[in-house]
Amino acid sequence: MSIETRFIEPLDVLFLRGNKLFGDPGSHGESLVPPWPSVAAGALRSRMLADERVDLAAFARGDIDHPALGTPEAPGSFAVTAFHLARRFADGRVELLIAPPADLVIGENEGKPGVRRLQPVTLATGLQASSSLPLLSVLAEKERGKPASGFWLTQTGWEKYLRGDTPDATDLVRSSQLWAIDHRVGVGLDATTRRAADGKLFSVQAVSMVQRQHAAAGFDVGFVATVSGAELPKTGSVRL
Repeated sequence: MSIETRFIEPLDVLFLRGNKLFGDPGSHGESLVPPWPSVAAGALRSRMLADERVDLAAFARGDIDHPALGTPEAPGSFAVTAFHLARRFADGRVELLIAPPADLVIGENEGKPGVRRLQPVTLATGLQASSSLPLLSVLAEKERGKPASGFWLTQTGWEKYLRGDTPDATDLVRSSQLWAIDHRVGVGLDATTRRAADGKLFSVQAVSMVQRQHAAAGFDVGFVATVSGAELPKTGSVRL
C-alpha cells in the first residue's frame, strides 16, 4: 500500500476551531493547534476530487464511487495515518514537533526550562489508591513547584523519549516561537438582507504561523500529513 507525506504550509492566518459549539451571540472561538486529523483528511480528499473534476455534490450523495476515496458511506483505501505540527528549515529539512507525553513534566527555573520524568513505583506498605494498576507514576522532587506549559518536543527529543531517555532543555521549543494568536472580532450576517444581524457579535482566535520570510526564526511552521492508500497532489493549495 502506497504511503505519501506532504508538508502543508499556511499562506495566511488560520482559524482552527475545535469541536466546541459556536454560533451563539458573544461566542468565542478558540483555536486548536494542531487541528484534528479529520481537518487534513477533509481538505486532502476535497483537493483530490477537485483535481479529477469530480462532481462534489454527486460524490456527497454517494452517486460516485472513487477508486481511493470510495463513497461517504463506504470509504475506500484513503487513510490519514499521521498528522503533526512541523517546521521546515531553509535547506528543506522537515522536523516533526510533538506534544510532550503525560509522563514528562516540564518546569522552569529562572526562565530556563527543564524536563523530568515520572517514575512508576510501588506504593509503600499501608497506602492504598484507586488505581487498577500495581504501580503509580510519581515525581520525586525536593521542592514543590508548578509545571510549565506551552512547550513542544523536537523530533530529536521525541526520539530520545522513545529510546527511554529523558529529553533536555535543548529538545524543547516554545509555542511562542512557532505561532502567535491574533484575536479577531466579527459580526454575523443576515442571509436575506446581507447586513449585520442584531446581537451576533463574536470573537475568534486566528493563528499566525511563523514564516521564514517574515521572521528571523530560520524555518516555516506548518503541518505534516501522511496518507496511505491514495496518490496525493504534489503541489497546490488546500482549504483548512
